[in-house]
Amino acid sequence: MDRKPPEFEGGSVKVHPQVRELMKQYGEGGWIASTFSEELDGEQLPLLVANCCNMMFSAANYSGAAFPGLAAGAARLIANFGSQELIDRYVAKMLAKIPGGPPGVKGISLFVVPKYRADANGKLVFND
Repeated sequence: MDRKPPEFEGGSVKVHPQVRELMKQYGEGGWIASTFSEELDGEQLPLLVANCCNMMFSAANYSGAAFPGLAAGAARLIANFGSQELIDRYVAKMLAKIPGGPPGVKGISLFVVPKYRADANGKLVFND
């Protein structure tokens, strides 16, 4: 990933092709939501333990370890400062829980940022 950094081209960001699989694995393993509360379908892992695990992930591939951290950070920002509507609309998707999926980490999916979002009138607009 260091040899092929993200690029902004044609109005969108292009990342290394392996980022999709990496995010899938982080999501399925429960690492994106690991420190979030149970009410947000997190695992409530103590921050000290999560940080130790993240250090190991960073030692293996620092560039790759940044993507799940960005996803978790964005979800935490919305969870702490967003309206209930924003929390309901985005946080569960960002933490990657599968609706009706099995409990625990087996019920976690891939984190996805949509290219377009619905505005207040339901019209699709670019998700900047």
